[in-house]
Amino acid sequence: TPESLPKSVVIVDDSGAVRLLLKGILQEAGLTVVDMAVNGEEGVAAAFKHRPAVLCLDVEMPRMSGLEALPLIRQVSPETKVVMVTGHPSKGFVDEAIQGGAKGYLLKPVRPALVEAFMKKLLA
Repeated sequence: TPESLPKSVVIVDDSGAVRLLLKGILQEAGLTVVDMAVNGEEGVAAAFKHRPAVLCLDVEMPRMSGLEALPLIRQVSPETKVVMVTGHPSKGFVDEAIQGGAKGYLLKPVRPALVEAFMKKLLA
């Protein structure tokens, strides 16, 4: 069905450590991680395949960056709430991400309590 699962998440990040950390935090928060991808291209494919409620999207990745993938993900799964993940948000980046349809961003290093609070608010 095109309806996204209420608590499904796809994680897109080229760092295995970050993927595992986010997966653990999100599952603790009661979400279901349905897929993980290592670059923007895979992220778009995963968004199309799963139509997740939420997609965590790393900004800096090989082959296709998060900002490049963002409009494509919004196209293939418009109901998915995209959350950017970045180590250094600049004003320009934040503006570009929000204009591109992102619902906000998480800062690296990822802090579990902040991620959990953000997700609860996002899905409320």
